[in-house]
Amino acid sequence: MGDVGIVHARTTYRTADGMDRSGRYTDVWVRVGDGWRAVAAHVTR
Repeated sequence: MGDVGIVHARTTYRTADGMDRSGRYTDVWVRVGDGWRAVAAHVTR
């Protein structure tokens, strides 16, 4: 598959009505030439 990067993280945020929330996300990146391209993403709230 070549050069692949996976980012998995937790995030926190506040909604417009003031509620604190959190979630997790996973992004998959592939090196294309001299840069990186996102090829997949998943978000759970």
